[in-house]
Amino acid sequence: MQSNIIKTGFTAVGAVFSMLILFSSCEKTEPTVVRDFDDIRQSFSEIEIQPGINDLEMEAYTGVAWRFRIIAPDNPNSDPKPCVLALHDDLGGSMSAHQETSCYVEEGLSELDAYIISPNGGFVGWDAPPNQEIVVGLIRLAREYLPVDTNKVLVMGFGEGGNGAWFYAENQPRWTKSAMPIASQYNTLDEDGNAFRFDVPIYCIHGEDDSVYPYPQTEAFIDTSKLVGSVIVFDLVSGLNHNNPCDYDNAIKTGAAYVRDNFWN
Repeated sequence: MQSNIIKTGFTAVGAVFSMLILFSSCEKTEPTVVRDFDDIRQSFSEIEIQPGINDLEMEAYTGVAWRFRIIAPDNPNSDPKPCVLALHDDLGGSMSAHQETSCYVEEGLSELDAYIISPNGGFVGWDAPPNQEIVVGLIRLAREYLPVDTNKVLVMGFGEGGNGAWFYAENQPRWTKSAMPIASQYNTLDEDGNAFRFDVPIYCIHGEDDSVYPYPQTEAFIDTSKLVGSVIVFDLVSGLNHNNPCDYDNAIKTGAAYVRDNFWN
């Protein structure tokens, strides 16, 4: 897909210039303008999203930049589309981790005709407050400014991104209407050992040969949660391990079709 690179409200040159001003001053200065979510709305509303890949960098809160990719459908002006939040695995601070969507994300979700939004998670886990702000914030912005069906929102991810999908299914059911964790392991028990019931349906994909998160533990957590009423489909796929996410294309296509036909209808 063609990539449309857009930056709004924040540039690396501007950041360096601001730092030079800060360190050249003898007095400590506070920001004269403090941005809030209404400012974020304004910045997002000014973005011209083209069909295909749009790589974006936007000033969010004061001194905080959000980096994310939006893959827009080829025919965005027809009926409202599904919206997928794709959470990447690598949380080592790579500036381009959110751009690694060419295999299992784009291929696996190709038949959904959805807006795919891939945020950059930086150095911290997907459950950390800064990442909760960007994930929930982008879902809210998509609902407000993109032609998406608010009942067809899916949060998915591989590895650490899969654990993030579980987290948002548990903690943000208002915004997360369904989840697809892949190659993940999420404790469904609270501190007292009681099983947690998820309020959104989940399609969990797991490789039978995953040595990082062996499937019996993941399956045990799922079975425990299902006993208290959670709707979780566990798809154990033979021949797949944790090292080759792109091998999950067909499993994700199967899962995406199941979500579309069973969770969204």
